[in-house]
Amino acid sequence: MKKVLSLLMSVVMLLCSLSVFGVAYAADDVTPVVVIPGVGSSALYLHPNTNAQASAVSIDGSFVGRLSRTRFVSDTLKILRGKEVSAEIWTNKLASIIEPFTVLNYDSNGEKEANIGIDCYWTDSLANHMDYLNKRNTAEPAVCKVICDRIGAYNVWIYNYDFREDVMKDADQLAEFIDGVKEQSGKDKVTLVGCSLGTSVLSAYVDKYRSRNDIARAIFIDGAMQGVSIAKLFKGDMVIDPEVIAKYMSLMASDYKGEAADFGAIAKVFDIFGGTVDHLVGFLNEVTDGENGERFYKRVVLPVVGNIPSMWECIPYDDFDECYKYMVDLGWLDENSGLAKIVKDYHSVQGRLEKNLKELKDSGVEIAIICGYGLPGIPITSANANQSDMLIDTCYASFGAKTAPTGETLENSKSADKMIDSSSCKFEENTWFLRGVQHMEFVYGTDMSSFIGDICTTDAKLNIKSINNEYDYSQFMALQDGAKSLENIE
Repeated sequence: MKKVLSLLMSVVMLLCSLSVFGVAYAADDVTPVVVIPGVGSSALYLHPNTNAQASAVSIDGSFVGRLSRTRFVSDTLKILRGKEVSAEIWTNKLASIIEPFTVLNYDSNGEKEANIGIDCYWTDSLANHMDYLNKRNTAEPAVCKVICDRIGAYNVWIYNYDFREDVMKDADQLAEFIDGVKEQSGKDKVTLVGCSLGTSVLSAYVDKYRSRNDIARAIFIDGAMQGVSIAKLFKGDMVIDPEVIAKYMSLMASDYKGEAADFGAIAKVFDIFGGTVDHLVGFLNEVTDGENGERFYKRVVLPVVGNIPSMWECIPYDDFDECYKYMVDLGWLDENSGLAKIVKDYHSVQGRLEKNLKELKDSGVEIAIICGYGLPGIPITSANANQSDMLIDTCYASFGAKTAPTGETLENSKSADKMIDSSSCKFEENTWFLRGVQHMEFVYGTDMSSFIGDICTTDAKLNIKSINNEYDYSQFMALQDGAKSLENIE
């Protein structure tokens, strides 16, 4: 009997060991995933990774002191009551208050002016950075976490970078980073997942390094690669209209299902204080018009973001020439500067991107594009009627979808809700639309994060038909009340 039991135990142990080896082999056979995050995923610090590391911008006692000394708040309260305040003086006071933020700007050649950077450039896998996965339940940490759930954290890397930097430089650093991933994993290809601004870095990498043939899949999530309408500000396109703002608040109150803000309550406040809001909007129109507008740009806007390469690289392709000329005529951009060359370089990448991605597909690389819609864009430019995910316009993030103006419908629509015509997308069979999902709010543990995890790790082909057959995800899905479930739009 003992011999029989010993034999049975030996067989069980052998089977268990084989199953363990099988699991190890299956995990080892996974394609590594590199997540390329967007703005805000990595905090900026003065003197990063040294004993002198400190927040790049501090809202401290001196900041509060400036508010008090300049009487900026009291002037703004006067404006809200309809009292007369000098636009020039108000602008100069605002410029004084935001002065600490100018440290984030680059110089006229697109180079850093201060020792500011990130402290989380990790070249090893996320298995060694589990604290990052628990840092936040949404955005890039949630994306990384759900991918780690699917394939193991030792198969997932995050390429963190200074979001202000020229994305062409980021692409060079990403190439070195991917070399390290390939060496650590023993694989010759990776899946690249670009999020928000990270899609621009991914686009630059494709442009410069696709000949390396090391991309298995390229996934674009809520992408800025084709531009963002708020960057139209670079051509002086600033539209502040009380009717537009009122419509924005009304649409957000009815259509927004997330938890970032109670837009219903905010809309009620706007209704109650409608006259007060009109006073402020009217004054802001005065501040941003004509000579006042030039002063506002030079004293307030451009000292903070005017030389940051990545902000320029968010200009929509068709707006670039006007933006470039406006900034040159304003006397801000020197055509012979390093910044001018930088912004032209990525503009060229935008122009080649469709061709580049088609070449990738022809070579066997799979592409997926995920974008939000159904929410109004930020209401401060002439593009305020564009559908968006609250930040990035759907028409840009989808590579060309035709969208109904916010609050309206299309006569010819591919989506059952009559809001999207995807037939104009450059990669229609590889593009998914999520209605009502705020920019990068893929809350962990919900349908949104599950969808992202499935797209990034599936064995199925990355096209609408295959993903629908495998998971029952349709091309158009909508966020439901409670911000936890997605439902196919049929």
